[in-house]
Amino acid sequence: MFENHKIPAFARRLADLPDEPQLSAGELKAYFDSSPEELRRAVNGVCDDAAALEGRVDGIVERTFGGAVKEGMIDAGYRGTLATKGDLAALQTNVATAITQAAAQKCGATAGTYQGNGSLSHDIELGFVPLSVIVADPTADSGTTATISFCGLGVPGQSAGSVVLTETGFMVRLGLNRNGHVYVYLALR
Repeated sequence: MFENHKIPAFARRLADLPDEPQLSAGELKAYFDSSPEELRRAVNGVCDDAAALEGRVDGIVERTFGGAVKEGMIDAGYRGTLATKGDLAALQTNVATAITQAAAQKCGATAGTYQGNGSLSHDIELGFVPLSVIVADPTADSGTTATISFCGLGVPGQSAGSVVLTETGFMVRLGLNRNGHVYVYLALR
């Protein structure tokens, strides 16, 4: 079921491009979008399989127990053991962390945040030369829904713009460096 969604290797890696690719703008955009699109399809497939599995389990519970499993239905010897296994929120956090770490290793991606300092430019140290960097300015809409109010993309050879790649990370300018504001980034390597 889930194994069908493994990505043993990306079909088109940015590292496989020559230093000076001879591609049109459209071809280059498609190349940059190909690996995230593969990852998106795989994650969506895992989610679809998980939803199908959840439906099957719910059906089994319904047929076997006539609805939800209640504590009184569980053998008394196992109740204490189950109580020590942790709550659903902790499990969801652990699974989300594991998926994020696995995706970062698979993609060669590093995600993080930085705080703007209000200057005309601000260097962000990553410790490696990124292939590209996406920076976003997440803001809260009514305190509940995250929205992106400004975004920037840094690519090799680009020396102007709000995100510029450097030998040790990237530099942000203008709208992506408001004093005290926290920004998020995704750096591909």
